[in-house]
Amino acid sequence: MYANDLKRTSYTPERVEPPTGPINAEAVWIRDFFTGDTDEADMIKNIQPLIKDNQIFVASLKNRVYALNTETGAINWQTQLDQPGSVFVTPAIMGDILYVPSTNGKIYLLNTDNGDIITSNQVVEIGGLRSSPAPSPDYIFIGGEDGKLYALNPTTGEEIWNYDSGASILS
Repeated sequence: MYANDLKRTSYTPERVEPPTGPINAEAVWIRDFFTGDTDEADMIKNIQPLIKDNQIFVASLKNRVYALNTETGAINWQTQLDQPGSVFVTPAIMGDILYVPSTNGKIYLLNTDNGDIITSNQVVEIGGLRSSPAPSPDYIFIGGEDGKLYALNPTTGEEIWNYDSGASILS
């Protein structure tokens, strides 16, 4: 999850080795999402990659989610989410579910193994979701541009409760 845990400590006790080559720490692989084809080209902006098992997950401004192989950089799967919309923040993982918020106001629950959309739920009617979700066993917490902090069901994405902060929640 973004910054590793619900407290956003950015600390993990696990040693994470970057994929570097044997000489002068050159990269083993690079994944370029800008292909030159405007329909296929994509942008990854302000989004931290997430790693689970042998996959790296990133989301894009074209409302796409990618799972890359950690060893080769090959795209294992990609999922196109509903348009219009963009993913401006880092998704979160809990178990085998990837929680992806979009500027279209929906949260998408994707299967981390194959990218299938388990469900999607319209959380915000006016504005979108521009904060990283914080999943726990009982709730997914996420802030909306409508000024509300939402507690959602972690398996359905449906709203359990909300709190109106009075101002957009963008982080």
